[in-house]
Amino acid sequence: MLSDNKNNSDTVDEQEYNNNNSNVELSSAVTPLEQHLLWSMNNLEMVPDVCFLVKNERIYAHKLILARSTVFRNMFYNPLFTTTTSTTATTTTGNNNNHHPFIQQQQQHSHNSGEHSITTPLSPSSSTITTTTTTTAAAAAIFSRDDTVAHNNQNNTNNNANNMTVIDERECSIEAFLIFLKYMYIDKIVDNITLGNVIEISNLANKYSINSLEQTCERYMSEHCLNDDNIFSTFVHARLYSMRTLEVNSLKYILHNASRLLDVNSEDNRLHAFYDLCHDDVYAIVSDNAINISEIALFQAIVNWGVTQCERGNHHYHHYHHYHSNSSSSSSSRNTNMSSSSNMSSQELSMLSPQTQLLIRVLGDLIYAVRYPLMDQVDFVKLVRPTCVLSQSEMLDIASFYITRDSSVLSHKFVTTPRRTIRILILGGDRDERIENVRKLVDDEVKRLGIDAECVDKFNANKKMITKSKLFEYSAILAFSNSSNFVDRTVLGDLLAEFVEKNNGGLVITTFANSGGLSLKGKLADSDMCPCALGSPQHDYSTADNPMIVLDKAHPIVKGVDRFILGKYRCRSPFKHTKDGKNKLLATWPDNIPAIAVRCDKERVVILNFFAVNNELITESWNKNQPAGAQIILNSLLWSSYAI
Repeated sequence: MLSDNKNNSDTVDEQEYNNNNSNVELSSAVTPLEQHLLWSMNNLEMVPDVCFLVKNERIYAHKLILARSTVFRNMFYNPLFTTTTSTTATTTTGNNNNHHPFIQQQQQHSHNSGEHSITTPLSPSSSTITTTTTTTAAAAAIFSRDDTVAHNNQNNTNNNANNMTVIDERECSIEAFLIFLKYMYIDKIVDNITLGNVIEISNLANKYSINSLEQTCERYMSEHCLNDDNIFSTFVHARLYSMRTLEVNSLKYILHNASRLLDVNSEDNRLHAFYDLCHDDVYAIVSDNAINISEIALFQAIVNWGVTQCERGNHHYHHYHHYHSNSSSSSSSRNTNMSSSSNMSSQELSMLSPQTQLLIRVLGDLIYAVRYPLMDQVDFVKLVRPTCVLSQSEMLDIASFYITRDSSVLSHKFVTTPRRTIRILILGGDRDERIENVRKLVDDEVKRLGIDAECVDKFNANKKMITKSKLFEYSAILAFSNSSNFVDRTVLGDLLAEFVEKNNGGLVITTFANSGGLSLKGKLADSDMCPCALGSPQHDYSTADNPMIVLDKAHPIVKGVDRFILGKYRCRSPFKHTKDGKNKLLATWPDNIPAIAVRCDKERVVILNFFAVNNELITESWNKNQPAGAQIILNSLLWSSYAI
C-alpha cells in the first residue's frame, strides 16, 4: 500500500448498501439513470446473481452489468467455463490453488450443500478465481443475512438462487472494491481514488480487464506517487502490470534520487521498501547507466539488500524472482542462475562462511552491477574486500587496474566508464550572451543546491539547427526565443516532440518560444503535448510589479517559492483545459493569464510564461535578485525529467 496520511477504514455500514432508502453520495456529474444503477447495486430487491466476499462482508451485483468485462463475461456465459461438479473443479485447480484456505472451505461447503463450483483462469499475473453456483437452499441462506429483505423477497430469492455466483475478493479492502464496482456500473469514479486505495483498484482493474480504469489509476500514480515515500511500490506495481510509461518514469525518479533513496546511513524508512524489491527489480535499478550515486554507496545498498533477503530465509526473494522472470526484459539477456554468477572456484567458495556463501548466491549478478574500478581505492580496501563477495583473482584484477589504469587487466564483467547523471541543455533562439545568461543562472542554482548534474550546456538554435543525436544526449531541455528566433521553428518543433515522446517529457518552454511568430511549430504545436497553446498571436507587456499567484503550493515546481515578480515580458498563451486533469495550471498572473502550466500525463512538459533572461541583460525583465526566478526554472527542468 502506498503511504497516505489518512486512516482508511476497511469496514462500511452494511445498511448503507442494503437499505432500500439509503443515500449514496454522488458527484454532480452522475445522471438520474446512473443514480438508479448505483441504487440497484448491492440491493437485494433488485435480485442480484453475483455475490462478492470482501473482507467480512457480502457485496451483491448483477452479471448483466459485470459482463462488460471480458473476464466476467467468460466466467458467466462462455461455454468453455460452464458449471462442473466440485470434484472436477478440485482437479482443475490442483497444483496452484488446492491448498488455498478459501478454496478448501468452498470445496467442503460444496459437498455439504450440493453446490457446483467452477474455476476461471485470469491473466498470467492474476490468481485463479473460484466461483460458486449455489442451490436454492444455499442461496436462501446467504440472502437471509438481511432478514427484512429476505422475507419480502423470498420468491425472487428462490427464482434467482440457481444463478448465484460467489467470488472471493477477501484480500481487497471494501473501500477499494466499492469504487471498482461502482465504476463497473456507471463507468465513472464516484468516490475518490487515494494513495491508500489506488494500487488495490488498479489490481482489480487489471484482474478483470477494465483498461479505462487501469489507465485512470496509472495517471493518478504518475501524478501523485512519484515521491520518496511511494516510489518503490509504484515501480514494482508498474513492472508487475506492464505499465510501461509509469515504469520508465518511476525508474527515472529512482535513478535521479538514488544517492538519497539508497543511503544506508539514512534514518528514514524508505530503504525498507528497497529491501522488499525482487532481484530483477533491484538489477534494473543498480545496473542502469544513469543512476546517480557513488559506487561505494551503491555497493553498500546492494549488500544490505542481500543480507536482508538472507535474514528472511530468502523466501521473499525466491517468490518475486520467479514471478518477474518472464516479464523483465533484462532477465532473458543475462544469467539469472544465482549459484553460477560468481567467478569463485568451488574450493575458494567452500572456505567462506555459510552466511557469505548464501549472500553470494542471493546477490548473483548484482555483484557485478557495481563499477568497482571507479571507486576510491581506500573504500574498496576497507569496505568491499572484507565482504568477500569477490574472488581473490577479481580483487587482484581491480588492484592492478588501480595501479595501471589499463582496462585490459579486468574481467569483462567490470565496467570502467562513468555513469551519466542529469544533463541539461539551454536551447535558445536569441543572442549568445542571453543564452549564456540563462545557462549561468541554472548552473549557479544547480551548484547552490548541490545537485549532481553532469552538465548544463547551451546551444544557439538561431544560427544552425541542432542535430537529433545531439538533442537526445540530454535529459532536460529549456527552450526560449526572442526577436532573433529559431533557424527553423517547424523542424525544431518536430525534433522536440520526438524528444518528449522518447523521454516521456523533459521539456520546458518559456517566453517567447510559446508566442506568435517566435513560437515553436510543427508536431509540438499541433499535438496535445503542451499544456498551453503555442503560437499565441500577441505578446503582452505587463506592469513591472505583477506578483505571481500560486494555485498549487504543494507542486514540486513551486514548492517553497515565496514571491516572484514578473517584470515586463510574457504572452497570452491560452491554457488547454482537460477534463481528465492531464493539464494543470500551477500559477497565474493577477489578470488570470497563465504563469506556470504543466502537462502531467505520459509526458511531462512545462510552460513558463515569462522571459528566461533576467534583468542583468534586459532591464525590464525579472529581477535577478529574486531567488524564485532561478528556483522555478531549475525545478521545472528537474520535474519534467522526473528528478523531483
